[in-house]
Amino acid sequence: MRKSDEIRGWAGDLEVTVCNLHAKKLWWQFPVAIGMSILLLPACSMAFMLDFTFEPGVPADLQTAVNYAGGLWESWLLDTASGESEDVEIKIDYRDLGANVLGEAGPTYVWYDDDYAYLPSIGAILYGADDTDNMDGVINFSNRFTWYYGTDGNPGASQYDAVTVAVHEIGHQVGFYDSYEASTNNKWGYNITGTYRLMHYDTFLRDEDGDAPVAGGGDSFNETDNPVYFVGTNAKLANGGDDIPIYAPSSYSPGSSLSHLDVQEPFSNYMMAPLYHEVCHDLSDVEIGILRDLGWQAVPEPATVVLLGLSSLIFVLRRRR
Repeated sequence: MRKSDEIRGWAGDLEVTVCNLHAKKLWWQFPVAIGMSILLLPACSMAFMLDFTFEPGVPADLQTAVNYAGGLWESWLLDTASGESEDVEIKIDYRDLGANVLGEAGPTYVWYDDDYAYLPSIGAILYGADDTDNMDGVINFSNRFTWYYGTDGNPGASQYDAVTVAVHEIGHQVGFYDSYEASTNNKWGYNITGTYRLMHYDTFLRDEDGDAPVAGGGDSFNETDNPVYFVGTNAKLANGGDDIPIYAPSSYSPGSSLSHLDVQEPFSNYMMAPLYHEVCHDLSDVEIGILRDLGWQAVPEPATVVLLGLSSLIFVLRRRR
């Protein structure tokens, strides 16, 4: 896999690069959730490691919540790369994100090969490639809201659970990320050295008519089909054999459309739903299935879709990116 050079938006308003796994060239750009599908034949599995760098001004209690959320992900995923484990390095900032945004996230570059583009976490953990000179991703938290920093999933009525948002945003760093870019003539994929490459996540998407995204656009895929569907084998198995509805409202929503589960129940209560609905510190069977379809060795075995640490903050519906 390689990297490349181009700037575009992500499902959270950051920017990113691109890297070639074989030639080690960089391509900079900033998106928010991607994926890939590889055969999982790990000769040795090691702990998946997250390394957070906190910008000045990030509250100490928020740092504690983020580290706790990172520990959850480290317990859910394994590093299947050969050789030494590579940490996934993520910068954390705390700033004004606008009226309705609790958090946003995206990689600082993407890897690519002859077929697809991949998140830094997937390049490092599944291929053993790493860009040690740069951060792998960025997560921004809003400074407009009253946060609950505890790890017990019990915020007050007017508080937002920081662990829930942190776990969600890390989810974009490890797989839930599409390459659609409405601001560049509705293109799919990254234009890397003149060739558009889809995220592997994109290849699992289908609209109501069964059409799939095509790198560079020119396809008949309906990005506002309300919803579209994820058709990975493991995800469908966890959903009783049915396709997984993906958020694709009739009015395209930058930073939310296509990279989240849909808002219909029960998916609206899952970790990777687009709206903050209630406290959630765990993954559903469906989300574990999606991660497996993207190539991860996910530790939790499908057993139940009951989520841990639920709280009644249903009246608060704010967009999560």
